[in-house]
Amino acid sequence: MRADAVARGWRVVDEGVDSILVDFGVAAARVPVPTDDGRVTLRDTEVHATALYRFDVAADGAAITMWNDPVYWHPDWRVWLPAPGGLAPGDALLRELSSERGDGDAATLRGQPRGAAVQ
Repeated sequence: MRADAVARGWRVVDEGVDSILVDFGVAAARVPVPTDDGRVTLRDTEVHATALYRFDVAADGAAITMWNDPVYWHPDWRVWLPAPGGLAPGDALLRELSSERGDGDAATLRGQPRGAAVQ
């Protein structure tokens, strides 16, 4: 996973015995942004994303749990706010791992994407 992240230009921020934290950096995206009058409008802005992966032993191989943490810059309010989970490319690394398996047994690699709110 580390090699795949680095090959894509992403940064591994932290590694533990059973986890890895990947920083996907900043990208431009069109995001639904709330306005002062309570409506929501699509705006082009900056998005920053990270993902934490935890690896657990499972009877049939390894189970990987992923938490995406995308945030976007609100252009009017000038603060970072939680972004929709689909803006973080965290599951791209999970797909890469399952597609690299030569035995065709992707069932041993289970990813459960979960969005995490920014605190």
